[in-house]
Amino acid sequence: MATFNPLEDLGKKAQDLVLKKGFPAGIFKVTTETKTDTGVKVITESSSNQKNEILGVLKPEIEFWDNYKFKAELNTNRLNKLQLTVSNLPLDDAKLDLIYTQDPNKSDTPNEFEGKGTYKYQRIAGNVGVVYQIEKNAPKLKGQLVVNYPDNVYWSVADEFYNYSEDEKPQWDVSVDGKISYIQPTFEALGNIVYKKKENKTTCSASWFQGLGSVSYGVIYSTTLNNEGANVLQSSLDVAGENKTNSGAILKGRITTSVKPKTAPAVRSAFSVAQKVSPAFTVTVGADINCRHLFNIPTENSDSLPHSFGFEVKLND
Repeated sequence: MATFNPLEDLGKKAQDLVLKKGFPAGIFKVTTETKTDTGVKVITESSSNQKNEILGVLKPEIEFWDNYKFKAELNTNRLNKLQLTVSNLPLDDAKLDLIYTQDPNKSDTPNEFEGKGTYKYQRIAGNVGVVYQIEKNAPKLKGQLVVNYPDNVYWSVADEFYNYSEDEKPQWDVSVDGKISYIQPTFEALGNIVYKKKENKTTCSASWFQGLGSVSYGVIYSTTLNNEGANVLQSSLDVAGENKTNSGAILKGRITTSVKPKTAPAVRSAFSVAQKVSPAFTVTVGADINCRHLFNIPTENSDSLPHSFGFEVKLND
């Protein structure tokens, strides 16, 4: 089991269960994972989606010289990432990350280089970094601080500052991400507020994760407000559950509702079954259902995306 990292893992169990993992609807995917005794791990992914787009991903990871790790993510859509991590610097719990990212979806800043230092000491963890936007020749400053006090309670604040031009006048953009989390061995609760000045919006969310042996469930509620008038731009509620059976199968289900101004509520449900056929072979089948379509409820001014189905195979040595 991975070591808990308060800088990255607050609210992660609920996010993974409810939104990120285990629902392969709308995609057909094959993943392979290989590890060697010399510290090399290679993951490959091949997938196709409903738009008949085919994507290939290569993720090599190499550990060397005890405290060096190199990771890469190379995509056929040219979204690439290279990362070098140096651990146990003069202080045992300090590390340095050097990251290069290429993202063609960011037309104004497709190439970025980031340097980030991280340090943990007893109940405090923090990092400070600079992201250099190559095309703009401009830096973006980032920082995060997490305090664990009292026991089982974590307070986190993360900030980003960067300069941009609007009507040829320099402007400073600010985003702030504040979290408070209460964690016990069987459950985690999180409150989160994200303020973004340039995008003129603030998102407030709350999540809950509960693990009860082979059964776990999670809830995430989120609402986004306009900073100027405090008008609601969008609200959503996601509820998901997971059951690990004695036969090794993992059953998952999720209900999602979302509302935007002047639109009818969207309601979707998702299901998946994952079965480990052998220690090195896992198959997952999933479906995402538009409930308004299913029950013939008019979808005018609402979510009109159709049902989708997916299939995923994972091979590892």
